[in-house]
Amino acid sequence: MSNFTALPNTLSETESPDRYIEQFKSIFDSPEAAIQSVVYTITANKPIPRLVGESNVIYIGQTKTSLKARYRKYARTFSLGDNWFKFTTIIQHYEDISFNLMEVDQEALKETESKLLKEYFKRHAEYPPHNNARSSS
Repeated sequence: MSNFTALPNTLSETESPDRYIEQFKSIFDSPEAAIQSVVYTITANKPIPRLVGESNVIYIGQTKTSLKARYRKYARTFSLGDNWFKFTTIIQHYEDISFNLMEVDQEALKETESKLLKEYFKRHAEYPPHNNARSSS
């Protein structure tokens, strides 16, 4: 996954939901976050043990719009309930969380995402942790 560009800033806050929201929003205020038609990964700084091996990838996704349009409005949702627990646990054990993107032709978005997910599955015998289960609160 070497063709990805990391967005500036990371999530590192585990004590204050308000500071976490500020960090979350700051990630998507960068010019890079406004690029449309991207495949993206959410990664931890340290690798997470998987069924086979380890990986720092938490999620693989794609969007026709920008990451800013896709995520900035969900800053509060990511600081509540199961999402807050999941992401602060990742930060506590595997350090900062980053968002990374790769520009892709809109027609190739789903195919590129699918290819990356298949490669991940072949390497680890499972999908990234956040691709497996979505938190509802």
